[in-house]
Amino acid sequence: MNCRDLSCEQCTVGDPEGAPILRLVGVDKILEGKKVLDNIDLDIPRNRITAIIGLSGAGKSVLLKHMVSLLKPDRGQVLLDGVDLGDFSREELFETRRRFGMLFQSGALFDSLDVFGNVVFPLREKTKLGEEQIRERVQVILRKVGLERAGEKFPDELSGGTFHDHKFTMVMISHDIPDIFHWCHHVVVMHEGKVIEAGAPKDVRNSVNPFVRQLVQGDIHGPIQLM
Repeated sequence: MNCRDLSCEQCTVGDPEGAPILRLVGVDKILEGKKVLDNIDLDIPRNRITAIIGLSGAGKSVLLKHMVSLLKPDRGQVLLDGVDLGDFSREELFETRRRFGMLFQSGALFDSLDVFGNVVFPLREKTKLGEEQIRERVQVILRKVGLERAGEKFPDELSGGTFHDHKFTMVMISHDIPDIFHWCHHVVVMHEGKVIEAGAPKDVRNSVNPFVRQLVQGDIHGPIQLM
């Protein structure tokens, strides 16, 4: 039986070697006169789940948008497999984005459509496949994530996914502290546009940085003024 605590030693043994899938180098971004990303240096490990945490306005969403090139840095580089996304043509960037999947907060699925309807929607809109090919493709997709029998269920009837069976790279913004430390492999802590801590969950959880400790422990006392 698979362990569901992805931060445990057994689950992190055999981490993929080699360069990170994404690398941000010296990234700055100013929006509406405010510096929202400040000299960001960050590596995103391949085939692992990375969680970005921090207070509202820390720069988490802006950082995520740079990773998929929805925003371009004012300074610095965003490298995908070692290649600067800023050097891509519009056509190359469009093709590269096919490697990405985005899921908005709370799922952002069509509540009125069942699982099959949600999966089939972009295939009908974005491909030239025939209806029979689309239905076959949907069945393959659902089978890969263990939902082959859930096609008629609606989004609010579903539970979580299956990372253990299908390794991929995931980067997410999360407010589920301290639960996040049990199901991600890498944690990034942001504060006022800077990455102030990044590493394995156990290392971040045991950080000596007073801001990180207060955030992780949910303490009202510390450098963050909560009252």
